[in-house]
Amino acid sequence: MTIQDESDARVGIEASEDSAMPARVPQTARTEASEVVSTATDGAREVTSEVAEQAKAVVIDARDQVQELMTRAREEVRGQAQQRNDQAATQLRSLSQQLTALADGRPESAGHLVGVLESAEGQVERLATRLEQRGPQGLMDDVTHFARRRPAMFLSGAVAAGFVVGRVLRAGVATPQPDGERPQESTLTRGIPS
Repeated sequence: MTIQDESDARVGIEASEDSAMPARVPQTARTEASEVVSTATDGAREVTSEVAEQAKAVVIDARDQVQELMTRAREEVRGQAQQRNDQAATQLRSLSQQLTALADGRPESAGHLVGVLESAEGQVERLATRLEQRGPQGLMDDVTHFARRRPAMFLSGAVAAGFVVGRVLRAGVATPQPDGERPQESTLTRGIPS
């Protein structure tokens, strides 16, 4: 081979390398793009994994805080209920002692209960005076006027009175008699169908 032939062969190789260069550029770009996509995908997976872990941690923390708040609220409600229970028991015990003092004839030990009973006595006295002065029609007028002014209170009182009367009537109907005798009818319940 001559120098000329070698030189032509080299030029041919360089030319073929130069002509292969444009074919390699898209391949290189594809390879690099694939690597970029792979890197981006891996990065996105890592970010997604980190976000999921952070979200789980936030949910767990929030759940723990809600449970702690619920526990505190329950304890506070129990404490307040116990406190109110103790107050009610103390007040009932005091009322019981005042009633006992009144029953034993010691009004000075009855506390404010004497004032309440005196007030009730005054109300009963006024009612008796009204009945004497105005008669049954006056009483009916007063009841009608009260029912119009305070219908809810009137209905509540009527229901309570009906309940009490019903209990009294039931208690009077079935009074047991010795020796298997038939129960005697109460004078309140004669003529009332069962």
